[in-house]
Amino acid sequence: MLKLLAQSPSPPEVIAGNSALNSGVKLNGGDFTSSGTDFSCGAVCIVSGGGDINLNHTGEVSFINGAGSNTAGGAYTSTGTDFYCDGGCVQTYGGDIALNHTGSVTLTQGGAYALGGNYSSSGTDFFCEGNCIFTNGGDIALNHTGNLTVTGGGITSGGGKIVAKAAGNIAVSGFGIGSGGGDITLYYGNNLSLAAASKIMSGDGSTPGGEIILHAVNSMTIDGEVSSASGTGGTLSVDDGVTVSGTGATTAGAGDVSLYLRSRSQILDILGLTVIPVPTLGALSTGFLAGLMLLLGWHRRGANA
Repeated sequence: MLKLLAQSPSPPEVIAGNSALNSGVKLNGGDFTSSGTDFSCGAVCIVSGGGDINLNHTGEVSFINGAGSNTAGGAYTSTGTDFYCDGGCVQTYGGDIALNHTGSVTLTQGGAYALGGNYSSSGTDFFCEGNCIFTNGGDIALNHTGNLTVTGGGITSGGGKIVAKAAGNIAVSGFGIGSGGGDITLYYGNNLSLAAASKIMSGDGSTPGGEIILHAVNSMTIDGEVSSASGTGGTLSVDDGVTVSGTGATTAGAGDVSLYLRSRSQILDILGLTVIPVPTLGALSTGFLAGLMLLLGWHRRGANA
């Protein structure tokens, strides 16, 4: 069963076992809601004109062949197992983007643009190829249980903080990861690598950089550039066992730069709860916070037993 109410202020709905849109749906400010198992979009398929887009699925959500959705200011959220995007698939121009998935999240050749809003994603593996995330000032939060791979054009916030947690390996190549001055934290992974000619950089020639924290449990190899740019006052801290090589620079120009090779329980103690990436602490309920603190306390006791 497929219901589409185009150019309507009421929320259109797509309700089906599998939903596929191969032609566009345009709304003049209304919300778009879809539910079911798999969702597939094969064209520039959803333009809400300011309304929200909500994809509430139990299966795969995919945008293929340059397909996309544009809220023009509204928020975009999706749930499901795997999320796959080929092309500039999500553009909000001010609204937040939240990919709350249980499987892998893959963004290629364009990706997600929250021009003023925040971006967050959760799932198992995260794979970025091309200019996959751009927020123009909003925060970026990645909370994944598998590997985190960034290549090609990479991840950019125009000044918002970037926090990435991955329990597998973290590998950064291509352009890398950049913020116009916000803090950058990559942590919790087994191994972390930054390829030659790639960058993890906060700030630029005109904007002072924020704090950069890179953490791994087993190994860290830095062949590229890690820099909190422009200014003085930052300190550089490197744990024993971290390999810094190649021709790239590792500098603390304005904010502190720290390269940690330590256990997960140790890094949780160092970072504290303020960097738990999704959701932000301000959005957490009292009950959820209490449960999270109990969970982290159990993790530390187990690690120190």
